Amino acid sequence: MAQTIEYADEESSTEARLRVGANFEYKPVKGLSLSLEEEARMRNNFCTFDRLYSTFDISYRVNSYFKFGGAYSFIVLYQDGRKKTDYVPYWDLRHRAVAHATGSISFNRFTLSLRERFQATFRTDSLYNEDEVVNPKMYLRTRLKLEYEFFSKPLKPYISVEMFNPLNQTQYTNQWIDEMQYRLGLEWRLDAFNTLEFFYMFDHSFGNDVDIKSKKGKVIITPETEYNHIIGIFYSIRF
Repeated sequence: MAQTIEYADEESSTEARLRVGANFEYKPVKGLSLSLEEEARMRNNFCTFDRLYSTFDISYRVNSYFKFGGAYSFIVLYQDGRKKTDYVPYWDLRHRAVAHATGSISFNRFTLSLRERFQATFRTDSLYNEDEVVNPKMYLRTRLKLEYEFFSKPLKPYISVEMFNPLNQTQYTNQWIDEMQYRLGLEWRLDAFNTLEFFYMFDHSFGNDVDIKSKKGKVIITPETEYNHIIGIFYSIRF
């Protein structure tokens, strides 16, 4: 049956979110780093649990200018109810594979770095239409970051901007960028092994929700825009 495409009015939302996490890093040999990170996120103005990430990362620093690595994340999401679940909230499990490379240069006490990150996220549920949502969802994420290190203080402020470029999409969506993140943060080195990080991030996402009405022979596309204000607190320990 031929399908007609209809565009609904844009939906937008703004809310405050929270991210907290802990990272444990071990360096068995020079240049090689192994890390395990646990991260929890809250949404809906800090009132609703959003998701939990368990990530194992391995990276190798070739020299002071370049490092590369890979990671695996196990993701647990708390989803709002929908028609297929009789509008009962449910838990959603996903797997993510990541490859990343970072180049950096230092001048005076500044460090400028560029990170390219490929990620593929695999859904495990069956509560989606393959024509509406791609699985796995693949991104190329580009992050530019500028850090400053004080000479006599254990503080390292930074700013960064990150672009999310979707690499695979449905036949009804075609976007070059669908999310931008702007971050202002501070790393506080407590001692040689322990670090605290605090940041504020403005997250601007803009995409399209695709709803295929098979019986009615039409596709409804709803532009969705989010403006999220995110506070983050992370603890790191290095061995």
